[in-house]
Order: sequence, then C-alpha cells, then structure tokens
Amino acid sequence: MYNENDYNFWLANIPGVGNITINRLLDHFENAEKIFKAKDHEILETEGINIKTLSKINKSREAGINTSKSRAHLPSGMKCTYKTSVYYPKKLKELYDAPFCLYYKGRLPDETVPSVAVVGARSCTEYGKNQAFELSHFLASEGVQIISGMAAGIDTYAHRGALNAGGYTAAITGSGADICYPQINFDIYQSMSLSGGIISEFPPGTTPVAGHFPMRNRIISALSDAVIVIEARERSGSLITADQALEQGRDVYALPGRITDPLSRGCLWLIEQGAYVLSDPKDILSSPPIARKLSLSQKKAPAPEQNTPMQKLSNTDNLSNLSKAEADILSRLNDEPAGLNKLSSLCSLSSEEITTHILNLCLSGLIKEVSPGLYVRIR
Repeated sequence: MYNENDYNFWLANIPGVGNITINRLLDHFENAEKIFKAKDHEILETEGINIKTLSKINKSREAGINTSKSRAHLPSGMKCTYKTSVYYPKKLKELYDAPFCLYYKGRLPDETVPSVAVVGARSCTEYGKNQAFELSHFLASEGVQIISGMAAGIDTYAHRGALNAGGYTAAITGSGADICYPQINFDIYQSMSLSGGIISEFPPGTTPVAGHFPMRNRIISALSDAVIVIEARERSGSLITADQALEQGRDVYALPGRITDPLSRGCLWLIEQGAYVLSDPKDILSSPPIARKLSLSQKKAPAPEQNTPMQKLSNTDNLSNLSKAEADILSRLNDEPAGLNKLSSLCSLSSEEITTHILNLCLSGLIKEVSPGLYVRIR
C-alpha cells in the first residue's frame, strides 16, 4: 500500500515532532516504515519518547499517509533526500538534530572533495568583499568546494569568487530551495542551481523568516571541513556558525582586521578564543582534512594565475593603456576608499586633472565609486 517514500514523508511531517525526536526514533528503529508499524510499548522504549510524543505519533498514524502529497512532484529541478538514504551527506548525519529531509537544486557537495565554509557580515567593507571573493576564487581553483549562505555581503562574494573560478559552491538557505533570497542574488542562484547546489531543510515554498537563519548555520558548518570568518560583529550569525563548527570538531579561521573597526571585533574575539589567524590562504590547503582529501581527489580544477587570493587582480590589457598619471593614481588605490581631494594631493594633480583621470579609470573597469566621491581599486 505504502512505499518507502510515503513512510519517509509521513515521518518528516508528524505535527509537533522535530528532528531530535525523529533521530532518536531512527536510532531505535532504523527506518520510517518500522516506526510507523511499531507497537506503542516499543515506541515508548525509545530514549526521550514519552506519552505525549506517542500520542502525536499515534494521531498521525491513525490519519494515514496522504499519498497525494507524498507522491506529488517537487517543483522543477528540485530533489529531496532523507537521512536514511545513501545519498544523504554523511557529515550531516553526525548532528544530533540533523534534518531528516534535505531539499536541493543542483547537486549536493561531493564528500570526497574538501569543503570550506566562508561566512561573514552582510554589511561588509570593500576589503571584506574583495577578500571573500579572492579567497574563494583561490580555494575553488585549487579544487575546494565553497559553502555559504547566499546572504548579502560576504556570503555573496564567496559564492561569486567560486563561480568565477569555475568551482563548486553551495548555498544553505533559510527558505525553501525554490526561493531565491535575497532577490539581488538571482544570478548566482541560477548559476548554483546548474553547476553547484541550493540546499535547504525547509520544504519548497517556505518563505525566509528570521528564525530559519540561525538554524541553517549548523548545516553550513557541518558540511564543511573548515570555516573561515571574514568580518563579523559581536554576537553575529557568523559567530554562531563558528561556535557550531568548533562543537563539530571543525577548524575555524578568522581574517584579522583593524582593531578600531566594529566589523573586526567578531574575528578578533574568535582569535582570542583560539581560532587560527588567516594570514596565508595556503594554510587552508595544508589543514590535514583538506590536504588529505585534495591528495585523493581527481577533480582538482586548473591552477589559478595568482599564487594567493591576497594578490590584486588586474586587467593587463587595460593597464597597458594607462597614462603615467593614471598608473600613479591606480597604485595609490586599494580596498580602502579614497576621495578626490586626497588623490589630487598625493598625485600632485589639479581638480580638473584628477576628475578626468578618475573617469578614465572607472570606464576602464579598474576602479569603482563605492560612495559619492570615494573610490577603490577593483580586484
């Protein structure tokens, strides 16, 4: 009458029964069908199961399984896997509150290939954006999978860096995997749906709410071999991810910043607590779990042109056409925004001259205006 998927769907949708209880039942009975068919006294023998929980299970069993729902087609391109499946990530099974069901578009991370989570502030600096992009680009070029949460800021640039390198990147979302949030990231959402992964424990159609985002952080860290934090305020979601990573036995790296910058406080706190200082991206590659997987992986992407992501990316064709004054301006720009007056003084140029040269550099795609009158070099 019922098939395996029917039983799994039933177990995943018992009102008032969450992941921790489901995992305890699975430890005792092995699969959803045995739970559905178990006698009351057998269910009560399960650790942590009381009469109240048994009543919820019995009420759901008496209602039967709605096969029209359990056998309904998922939205286009969507798949799901249950914890009892061989396709379910092994690293995720280690969580005591592992989600029983994962919904995803694209594909799940390859567990024989190293994965690194890159997370950080939504309202980040240009420095943070550049480092997230370049670090992820470097790691993806070396064959490392990049995991993040597709939030604005650091997450976005981590995904973009990996995609730009032609590597695999997955977003763990706080909504259904069929919903792109924030909408501004629709382009990378589409790209990851095809060449990476969009993963969620929430059913299709689930809208993003505040409480879902701390929940998804444990999945980000669980799927990764190491976690990198780039810019984070005190008591931020990134620190929650880092804390969960430490509980899960993962290495945590923090990118240091200026001690006067509020966005540096989270990373500096992590370093005080024993996180590794990220001073050279090659340190990530030499981390034992990552180095071991890299040596076994045959899916390593072509090596990048740069040695490290900390180097500046440049457009050699555009650079060759620069005037002496424009080259001087470019050499003085980095991740820290600089204004026209400062650049005019440093380069000994008039207001009219500096304006003309800045316009040429913007049109050449070498610099950009990040706020009125303030410019940074594009990496």
